[in-house]
Amino acid sequence: MAYANSKLKLKLNQDGTFEQLLEQKGKTAVLRRTGKWEMTDLEGESVVLNGALVVRDDTGTLESADNNGAWIMHVDWGFGRIRLPVNEDLNLYFDKIKN
Repeated sequence: MAYANSKLKLKLNQDGTFEQLLEQKGKTAVLRRTGKWEMTDLEGESVVLNGALVVRDDTGTLESADNNGAWIMHVDWGFGRIRLPVNEDLNLYFDKIKN
């Protein structure tokens, strides 16, 4: 996911863990985060990232950089593909990428 001031990569592993990499413009250090993810039904099928870096807007500003964050994303099955919304109002989504 490319934001105005950063780039966030998310990898969901089959063992229920996730990895995040946040590259911020103007900073050489990359923020890395790992944690557990789960599928649940919260007003529809959802992915919950426990301990995630949570991004709040289209610039890539962090809402939460501590290990207590939980990012809930409702699964979007539209247009024949799976997407996880970052911010539906701004039309920002993680798209599934095949390896």
